[in-house]
Amino acid sequence: MSSLIRYGTCYSVWFRIQCNNSSMIYSYNSIGLVIGFEIFNTAIEYIVDIVSFEYSVKAKKVKDVAAAATLFVTFVSIVLGLLVFIPAIAAM
Repeated sequence: MSSLIRYGTCYSVWFRIQCNNSSMIYSYNSIGLVIGFEIFNTAIEYIVDIVSFEYSVKAKKVKDVAAAATLFVTFVSIVLGLLVFIPAIAAM
């Protein structure tokens, strides 16, 4: 739910900021990648829960690696967003 609020806020700001088409494509792709990685992370966690009935250090590591991949893509998306939007906001 908080993701939807953040994306809604971003797009409400988006329509007041003039960006070119390539900036829009980068933003849409980064948002799609983050959502895709979140879904993939959730699927991995469900699969690990199905396979591993008890607590396992290996299962924890698998979940941590999947979460780290999602976190990495999120950080890359934030950096891309800053590179796209800071010049547009500065130009206002």
